[in-house]
Amino acid sequence: MGKEFIKTILKRSKKEIVIELFVCIVLRVILLVIPILYSKAVNFISYQMFEKAVYVLVLYIAVMTVNKTFEYIRQHTFYNVYN
Repeated sequence: MGKEFIKTILKRSKKEIVIELFVCIVLRVILLVIPILYSKAVNFISYQMFEKAVYVLVLYIAVMTVNKTFEYIRQHTFYNVYN
């Protein structure tokens, strides 16, 4: 596995590598946002602001859904690049 092998992989799968890079960045951002949303929901529940808590929890569920979707895309592109 020399430099030539790596160059051929990079030339063949530029699209997959760009998708992988984008997905990794989005996943890292989402992983930073998830605890913030969770703590906001707990704070709203503690202050008995239940309408805001429900809104934040719905947003939390949406962010988790996006997170799982991007994890699926990342896994799919990972196997496309390395198989």
